[in-house]
Amino acid sequence: METRYLVLLHLKRQGSGSVPDVAAALGRSANTVRQHLQRLLDEGVVRADGVVPGRRSGRAARRYVLTQAAESTLPKRFPELLVALVPEAERLGVVDALLDGVVRSVAASERPTLVALAPRMRLLALLRAIGYDDMLPLLTLAPAAWRLLTHDCPYREVGCRVEGLCDLLPRIVTRATDLQAERVSCQRDGDDACTFEGSLTPG
Repeated sequence: METRYLVLLHLKRQGSGSVPDVAAALGRSANTVRQHLQRLLDEGVVRADGVVPGRRSGRAARRYVLTQAAESTLPKRFPELLVALVPEAERLGVVDALLDGVVRSVAASERPTLVALAPRMRLLALLRAIGYDDMLPLLTLAPAAWRLLTHDCPYREVGCRVEGLCDLLPRIVTRATDLQAERVSCQRDGDDACTFEGSLTPG
């Protein structure tokens, strides 16, 4: 499940939490939790609310709480919905049609704002728009190519069942930006990250 969602859910359930508390509860590293909390702070979804009382000598741990804006930005439970949706789509024999529809819909929604941008900016704008910032991405841009590593994929469980789900990103990139893209490796196969590569030359 997506780390961002789990951090927000923990703070909602517990009322507050420090980096060590959240990291221990979620089984994530302190650095990972700290990165997510900093993004949430920047977005105004979380605020610092003093320090954790009763800590021993040393650096005090800041305590974080949700703001009123959190409810409207709390990620929806898309992974859980997919887990429920996919078996039914398989039973009806419509998985491929469903994925094709997702690609067409997302690309049609984003393409109008991308076509006027330079190829590199098209890719960056699309990745932001479809939420890949939440998967701890590492994007490498060369003069004519790009490579994206993503961690913490919230769709891994469903992707292990329906491989086509793991190809949504490159298909959407190609259709929305005219940049060729492909999946090179995947967490569904036991890799540490999903790796996607593509061209920065339209065509």
